[in-house]
Amino acid sequence: MECQKDIVGKIIGKKADYILSVKENQKDLFEDIQVSFRILPTSDFSENIDSAHGRIETRKCSILTDSSLLESAAKWKGLVSINKIECERYFKATSKKENEPSFI
Repeated sequence: MECQKDIVGKIIGKKADYILSVKENQKDLFEDIQVSFRILPTSDFSENIDSAHGRIETRKCSILTDSSLLESAAKWKGLVSINKIECERYFKATSKKENEPSFI
C-alpha cells in the first residue's frame, strides 16, 4: 500500500487502523522522522537477537509517540506513533555486516 494521505483518509473513514511504511520517496516526512528519532526520547524499545542460516540477526524496534517535530503530522489523520525497525545481519562466514533501517 502506498504511503499516501488520501489512502489514510479512506482507512480512517472506514473506522479502521493503519500501519504504513515510510520510504525515501516521502522525502520531507522521511527526513522529519529521522530527525525526530535522533532528538526525541522513544516511549518503548525492544531488541531480539537470532542466530540461524550462518548469520546473526539483531532486530531493534523503537516507538516514538511524540510527533511534534513532524511538520506534516496534522496531515496524517489518526497518527499515534512512529516505529523504527533496525535490522543488522552479521554473516559468520564472511564477517560482513548489513544494516537495514525502516520506519512504519
